[in-house]
Amino acid sequence: MLCSDGDARLQRLINTPPAAVPRPGDVLHLAPGDIRWRDGGMTVRVERVRLEISGCYDGAAVWLDVDELDDGGTSVATHQLLVATEAIARQQALVA
Repeated sequence: MLCSDGDARLQRLINTPPAAVPRPGDVLHLAPGDIRWRDGGMTVRVERVRLEISGCYDGAAVWLDVDELDDGGTSVATHQLLVATEAIARQQALVA
């Protein structure tokens, strides 16, 4: 039961789906600032989108399980990253 406007706003925030979501297999070229808690960028291949843990960011970010790729496209590491949906939407627009 919601008791106040603040409770209703909080409920919306924690249940907001990400504004843009990549597909498994998509390659993303992430710039510095596109990944939360990481200073640099990287190129990654999306292995899994974690929608079940991504609803708490007001639609602005999504958790991804990814393979980090080197310049030749070879996987060099695996990561779980919180990526800005703005960066995903920007790359989806380039592909479309």
